[in-house]
Amino acid sequence: MSADVPIVSASSDPICAGDSTKLKINGGSLRDASQWSWYTGSCGGTFVATGDSLIVSPTASTTYFVRGEGGCAATGSCKSITVTVNQAPFVNAGNDTIVCKNDNITLSATGTATSYFWNNGIVNGIAFVATSTTTYILSGTKFGCMNKDSVTITVHDIPSVFLGNDTAICVEALLSFDPGNNGGSFIWNDGDTNRIHNINSAPLAQGPHIYWVRVTDNNGCENTDSIVVTVLSCVGISENDSAEIIGLYPNPANDVLNISSEHSIIH
Repeated sequence: MSADVPIVSASSDPICAGDSTKLKINGGSLRDASQWSWYTGSCGGTFVATGDSLIVSPTASTTYFVRGEGGCAATGSCKSITVTVNQAPFVNAGNDTIVCKNDNITLSATGTATSYFWNNGIVNGIAFVATSTTTYILSGTKFGCMNKDSVTITVHDIPSVFLGNDTAICVEALLSFDPGNNGGSFIWNDGDTNRIHNINSAPLAQGPHIYWVRVTDNNGCENTDSIVVTVLSCVGISENDSAEIIGLYPNPANDVLNISSEHSIIH
C-alpha cells in the first residue's frame, strides 16, 4: 500500500536570505513505503534528501515536494510546501568623510529598508558634533530582514591659536603677534596674511583696540583668537620700583622749579 499524503510544516516561514528553516513531516504514514523523499522543481524533480525532516537554506523562495517511496509500495502522492525568502534590504550609510573637530555632521541613511538605526546614539538626519574619528554602523530592516553598512568620519583637530592675554602699551610702542602654526595660512583683521603681525601704536587713538587672526591648517581646519590692546598716553613722571623721596623748591616758584631726588636734581 502506498504511503499517505504527508502533512508538512516549516519551523520558520518566511525567512531572510541566508537563514535556515526546518521542514518536517507532522502526519501521514509510510505504510509499505520505506522513506520520505524530498524534491524541488516538481514532484520527483530535483532530488534533495530523504528523511522525515529537512533543514534548508534557500536563497530565493522555493517550493519543496515530499512523498513516500521505496519498499514494495507504489510511489505515493506528493505534498508541497513553499518557503518564502525575503531579501535583505539595500542599506547605504553614505561616503566616508573628513571633517574638523567640533564640526556639525548629519548622517542620513538611504536604501530600500523601511526602518533604520544608527549605533552610538546617532539619530538619522539629525546633526551632531564630531569630536573624534569614529566608524558609525547603520542597520536597516524590511520584512524582518536586516542589512548593515558603515561610514567612517575622520576628525582632524583644529589648529591651536593664542595671541596672548589682553595687554596695554604706550603711544608709539611697537608690538608683534605670532599665532604659531607654521605652514598654515593666516588672515588678520586688517587683511594682513603674514604669520607675524606687527603693530605700531603711534597712529592709534588712545583706548582699546581689538586684533584677531584666523588660522587655517593644512587639513583645512580653522581656528581664531583675538586680543585687546589698550593704548595709553604714558605721559608723566615714571614710576619707580621702590619708594623715593622727591623735593620741590623753591615753593612757591615763579620762573624755575627745582626737583630733587636721592639721585639727581632736575632744573
